Amino acid sequence: MMGFDPIAVRNTSWHLVERAGLRKNPDLPLLESNLELQPTEAIANRLLCMTAVTSYAFGLPLASAEAWLEQEKIRGALSSRERAFLSGKEHLFFGQSEVQGVYALAWCTSVVETFSANERMPDDLVTRLPDLRTLESSTAFRSRLILRPRAEVLTKLDETYCFHWAWRDAHLSSNRNRKPNNMMLVAERRKALEWAFVGGDWDQIPLDT
Repeated sequence: MMGFDPIAVRNTSWHLVERAGLRKNPDLPLLESNLELQPTEAIANRLLCMTAVTSYAFGLPLASAEAWLEQEKIRGALSSRERAFLSGKEHLFFGQSEVQGVYALAWCTSVVETFSANERMPDDLVTRLPDLRTLESSTAFRSRLILRPRAEVLTKLDETYCFHWAWRDAHLSSNRNRKPNNMMLVAERRKALEWAFVGGDWDQIPLDT
């Protein structure tokens, strides 16, 4: 694939992992380089569904989230677990954790300029998304989305893959001297980037390391 050298990308990913004080794994398989990104519309629908879920998880009234999903005609794009969450059948942590996926897909569609597998997301992310409190239409938002080149997204997927392995390794090693474990944060970002390529059931994206 033009523009994507999996070996060079992996070396850079491990450099970032080691700079964060984590261990690398030279035996971790390389990513497939022939993966194709999904259409912008599909990624937009997933991003907006997660926006509704996380907005509710962080305090938006359920009625507002439900009304906005109906207005935008994307209720059918919710995953089974997201529907369960909106019905009160999933833990609050589930809804709040999806904000990491919002960040990853917002970067994929050029809503935010930069992305890191392991660092905090931009403080102004919410201001770049439709305002569900006012039932703002997503039409203008969708018109601004520009899908990043697949080589660029693959590079960040590799970074999140390596960080996910490294944080899981740190967790298993139970090293009390490490800073707080970012495994969940990285896993949710990786899930979103994996989904951007493979699509399918959001609840069934494999995250093997």
